[in-house]
Amino acid sequence: SVLVYACTLEDKKIVMTEEKAQYEKQWSKHAAAYALQTTRTDLEVHEPLPQLNMTLEQLFPLGTVVFSLEPPSYGAMGTVVEGSKNQRVRVFFTYESEPNTEHMKNSVKRRAPRYMPGNQVAHNLGLSPHVLSRITGTIYILSENQESDYKLNIGLNLKFNKRNEEVVGYTKRDRVLGNWMYSHKAEEEVEEYMVVF
Repeated sequence: SVLVYACTLEDKKIVMTEEKAQYEKQWSKHAAAYALQTTRTDLEVHEPLPQLNMTLEQLFPLGTVVFSLEPPSYGAMGTVVEGSKNQRVRVFFTYESEPNTEHMKNSVKRRAPRYMPGNQVAHNLGLSPHVLSRITGTIYILSENQESDYKLNIGLNLKFNKRNEEVVGYTKRDRVLGNWMYSHKAEEEVEEYMVVF
């Protein structure tokens, strides 16, 4: 299979040359690979760019809303306040202050589940850490019927050791130590499990 590397057309911009405005195509900076059989070489230019016979003042009359594409004001909205004869216009940019999101961050932190190590949860519940680990995972019991191999899972399935999968809001794996961590909701589930069984 043959690959063709090509730069795609991203956009077009207006460039001022010799007192006139013209469109200029903007190509991507990095070429992308395409399978040869998906390309066409027999096409003319799909979209010829129209000629603009406009001056800068006609293109950007006073009061026109524009957006900056240059740092440090990239994305800022402005208004054309003055045209000039030297291929430039004067723009007044308005800057909005960034919203204060600290209260939202704190709210998210307060609502996010706090996780505790397994030995702390086990101590709170009066269990050994091993029993807590087994109850919150998978525990199979076999039926007494000799004729069938019926297995029943009586674990809470709040974590899956073999697949190393967590249950959001209940358990998570400590990435550094590899230990399981339990939330208050997980502790409540185990406590209810102990009452029922």
